[in-house]
Amino acid sequence: MADGPTQRIGVMGNQHLPGDEVWLVREERGSGERKYYLSNLPAEATLKQLAATIKARWICVAR
Repeated sequence: MADGPTQRIGVMGNQHLPGDEVWLVREERGSGERKYYLSNLPAEATLKQLAATIKARWICVAR
């Protein structure tokens, strides 16, 4: 992901250099809808950990 330090690149001005590695995850639902997520979990993360982290955002508690 280009969130690293900036560097002047010719006539293009300051451009962000690559930063830390991230996961790019695509979810494709049965309806054909696609969703994309970025995660900074470590490279050793399992698919189960990655999915749990993404889905945790939508947890709602009924009272």
